[in-house]
Amino acid sequence: MIWDGTLLQRLCQGLLQSLSGLVMVCILLSLANGQERSTWHIVKKLPTKPQKAFYVDRDPNSPEPESILSAPVLNAVFFTDDSNGWVVGDGGILVHTSNGGQTWTAKVIDLPANLHSVFFNNAHAGWVVGDYKRTGVILRTRDGGTNWYKQYQLEGFELSALNDIWFADEQHGWAVGEAQQNGTSQGIVFATQDGGAHWRLQYLSRGSSSGLRSVKFADAYHGWVVGDSLILHTENGGQQWSEQLAEPDKYFFGIDFINSFEGWVVGSRGLLLHTTNRGKKWERRLLPSEQQTLWLASVKFVSSTRGWIAGNDGTILSTNDGGMTWKLESTGMTEFLRGLALTHSNLFAVGNSGIVLRRQL
Repeated sequence: MIWDGTLLQRLCQGLLQSLSGLVMVCILLSLANGQERSTWHIVKKLPTKPQKAFYVDRDPNSPEPESILSAPVLNAVFFTDDSNGWVVGDGGILVHTSNGGQTWTAKVIDLPANLHSVFFNNAHAGWVVGDYKRTGVILRTRDGGTNWYKQYQLEGFELSALNDIWFADEQHGWAVGEAQQNGTSQGIVFATQDGGAHWRLQYLSRGSSSGLRSVKFADAYHGWVVGDSLILHTENGGQQWSEQLAEPDKYFFGIDFINSFEGWVVGSRGLLLHTTNRGKKWERRLLPSEQQTLWLASVKFVSSTRGWIAGNDGTILSTNDGGMTWKLESTGMTEFLRGLALTHSNLFAVGNSGIVLRRQL
């Protein structure tokens, strides 16, 4: 059989068109399911080790919890630049990367505390908060994390824990958490105005909140704190805190502000709030129906239009239109993702089972 060149060319073109159509169908099906092509990769998985549980409302007279072999829980991640980043977690986990997450090195601290948050003012001055023996602690480094020491420990409470820390500049910082007095758990805010040399109690809730989870300041004056059923706001560096929103039976876990006016809050059962006027009005944004029951722990925006939120079941959702629509990004994980951090070129996520994930922006 002799093949005609024109006929063969037409057959090839038809085959290519069919394949292109099949590819397009697959893309459309993926978009219809609200899931983007996987862009996330595991860059670190910490090994299983003995851990002790901590509960802020546990009876202080009860025996110490026994250590059990469990996968590490990573609570937060922070990068000072594209290269240098830190991850902290329960059981004194503190790891550092100096090459953008390609390799990680464990750092040793004197206190086997549960570490909940990490913040660096610059490449040398850093802070970590958490709890040690049922007491909130603030740890500090002056040499880029080579050595850490206890800067402050909460006193005057039956039980306490610090959940987050943020500095507006090298002098002004805030740490938030929860403490128990007379059997009642309350939200607390501690502040420093001298670079951490001294910390003082700035806010103590009066029964309206049993815990504060996250803090963010746009500058040295305008700041927000979120927690159990509550969003707090200050316009004078925390000299006065006011309740901006109180919703019983709802839990706010993560907060991010793009500037001093526009911000986002995430929380329980798919809770996603947005403001463009410093929180004078918070508007509810709806996620896709499949994600409306998720517990969301962290939110990060790189601009007014582009952002990400993370939560349980290995979920990370992204938006490119200012939160009007959200798409599921495939991580291949099922663990609870607790923290997000942005650099100029990458986004990192950490969570249960010692997982550290990365994607390029």
